[in-house]
Amino acid sequence: MGSLRQIGAGFLLGVISIAAVIGSFALSLAEGGAEIAVPSSTASPSATIVTVYPTIPLLTDTPQAIASVSVTDTPAPTPSLPASLTPPPPPTSCLPPAGWLAIQIQGYETISSLAQKYQTTSDAIKQGNCLFSDQLVSGSFIYVPPRPTATFIPCGAPYGWVTYYVVSGDTLYNISLRYRVTVAELQRANCMGSSAFIAVGKPIKVPNVPVSTPSVKTPTLVAASPTSTLTPVPPSATANSGLVTEAAQTAAAATQAAVETQNAAAATQAAAAEATQLAAAATQAAVETQNAAAAATQAAVSATQAAADATAAAAATQTAAAAP
Repeated sequence: MGSLRQIGAGFLLGVISIAAVIGSFALSLAEGGAEIAVPSSTASPSATIVTVYPTIPLLTDTPQAIASVSVTDTPAPTPSLPASLTPPPPPTSCLPPAGWLAIQIQGYETISSLAQKYQTTSDAIKQGNCLFSDQLVSGSFIYVPPRPTATFIPCGAPYGWVTYYVVSGDTLYNISLRYRVTVAELQRANCMGSSAFIAVGKPIKVPNVPVSTPSVKTPTLVAASPTSTLTPVPPSATANSGLVTEAAQTAAAATQAAVETQNAAAATQAAAAEATQLAAAATQAAVETQNAAAAATQAAVSATQAAADATAAAAATQTAAAAP
């Protein structure tokens, strides 16, 4: 009985395996684009296999007509100020100063920020608008003075200045001392802005005057006009004495500052010593107070003991008197 079951199970497993193989083969043929014609009971001995190939439509590039687009230059409309941003006329009871402009207050602005922005004071803005407090309402209008326009100062060398070529060791400061001008004048004459950098060999404009220090290499000077000449002169003793006097004054000021610093340090030390002495005196007074309190406590204890002894003596006396 058991052997029959095993044979039946093996036969069933074989049938299932053959069906799986046939199904996978049919699936692979279907994916390859072929169809299998299964013969019927009346079919001819040979089976016919018909192969079907997928057709892909051809793409044709048909030119499309391009529509012509004409571009006309239409002027943009002039922006107009909304009615809500039009400042109202100032009240007749509080007219702003002449020339002041009305602006709309933003939410982050204050009287102080407006005063800083328009280079005025908070009191001037409050007085010009008849305000009694610093509170501003966002969206309302307030009058402020016009901003001052910056005055442009053109750069360039004045008439008569000559060309000097920078050598090693030169700085804009020592060149200004040599030609008795300020650093700002040299920067403006050479259009340097706020920069003080000069490169070796770079030509710069300097005054056409004798230099003040003989140790500096004589610059190559180009006259402003064919008739102008440069006559070298010895260094001025007054300039050297002025530099020496300035150095002596600086040294004296430094010495005076050092003396004042030492005096301040000595005063600080004296104050610290006095504070230490006061603290020691306070500590001594506290110790003496504690000693006095201890003596008073001892005296109270002695008095209490004496009173107890007197009470005991009185009791003994009464006991003796009461005895027959």
